[in-house]
Amino acid sequence: MRNSYPAASQPKRAVPIVTAAQAQPTLARMLAAQRQSEALWASAAPQMPEPLRGSIRAAALDETSWCLLAPTSALAAKLRQMQPVLIAHAKAQGLGIAQLRIKVMTAPR
Repeated sequence: MRNSYPAASQPKRAVPIVTAAQAQPTLARMLAAQRQSEALWASAAPQMPEPLRGSIRAAALDETSWCLLAPTSALAAKLRQMQPVLIAHAKAQGLGIAQLRIKVMTAPR
């Protein structure tokens, strides 16, 4: 009995996800925004108290808002106190950020 599956002409190569994302316009924009958010946080982090710097994560960034993720509600509260400083820093970088959203990260279930 013959195999009923069509013969594969060539096996497909695995493509790194970053390369695949860059090939799609929507994903490329999202990837660029995430990189810009991370770069903005890297430049703003020195203005934060040193113990907080390593635990905050940069998240979404768009034309008017920026989102940061905090691991605990206490760190989120501290970030909320620092909002004016962080928004001023973003504006100094040439971004039109009017709102800083702070979210508490949840543990995976």
